[in-house]
Amino acid sequence: MNSLSIDGSIGTRPKSTVIIVDDQSASLNILSQTVRNINDDIYVKSYQSASAALAEIEIYPPNLIITDYKMPEIDGIELTKRIRSMTHCNDIPIIMITIM
Repeated sequence: MNSLSIDGSIGTRPKSTVIIVDDQSASLNILSQTVRNINDDIYVKSYQSASAALAEIEIYPPNLIITDYKMPEIDGIELTKRIRSMTHCNDIPIIMITIM
C-alpha cells in the first residue's frame, strides 16, 4: 500500500510494529514467529528486559505490545502502568500473556 509522506512524495507504507517482552527466549521465539505468521509485513522487536523495551517504546511507540505477566525486575503489570503513564503511548493496545 502506498502512502503520502510529509514532503508530498508517494512511498510505501511503513510496517506495523509489534514489541514482544518476555524474559524467556523460548517464549520470545514462539510469540515472534506467531506474529510473523499472521502477516509478513509486521515488524517484530523482541526484548528479554522490560526496561530495555520501555526505552524503545518511549522513543518509538509500536502499534501493539505483547508482554509476559511474570518477569524479574519489572513484571507485566508494572510495565503496563509505566507505558500508560506516557501520554503519547497511553492508547497502544497491550496483550499480557503467560507461557508455561
